Amino acid sequence: MNRKEAERRLRNWADYIKIIAGIEEEIREIRLKIEHNRSLKGVSFDGMPKDSGIHKPTEEAAVKNVAVFEEEIRLAEERIRAERDRKAEVDSFIESLDSLEQKIVRLRYVKKKSWEYIAMNVYISPRTCFRRHNKILDLMCGWYKRRDEQMKKDKDRHQWEEVSAEKLKEQLDEMSKTINELYEKYIGEKTNEKG
Repeated sequence: MNRKEAERRLRNWADYIKIIAGIEEEIREIRLKIEHNRSLKGVSFDGMPKDSGIHKPTEEAAVKNVAVFEEEIRLAEERIRAERDRKAEVDSFIESLDSLEQKIVRLRYVKKKSWEYIAMNVYISPRTCFRRHNKILDLMCGWYKRRDEQMKKDKDRHQWEEVSAEKLKEQLDEMSKTINELYEKYIGEKTNEKG
């Protein structure tokens, strides 16, 4: 991640709630479409088909539409989860900043204030304010780099654990096979001694 990407994430951070609300509105509209398509099926209260004037091809199309709409909802819900995760990441980073840095970020990216306004409100020069902002962007780049490295370590560890578990299972299967062979050999020897 570079400074531009960090700044883009901070700009988006202020808009995540609006983005999520927009996706939730899409879901509500899709649910209305589903209700409408489901109403196109002709069924009476006793569960028996009735002649609703809706032809079989129309009803089949409505059923297909419902399936498509349900998939759209699933994808929209995934987008909401992704947006919430992104917001939570930035929230976590911002919480790691000192109070002055947090105030600079909120004034710049949530309130959309100018550098002069921010400098005046945090009692530092505009130049110092801008330098602190660049420091925040650098901190964010480092924060994400450490996070990505940790995620890679966790993934590598998980893969190693999976491989280790597979090897252990193979060893146990091999031991079990050897034990069964020895048992059968032992039973065979006992049978020969008796006979």
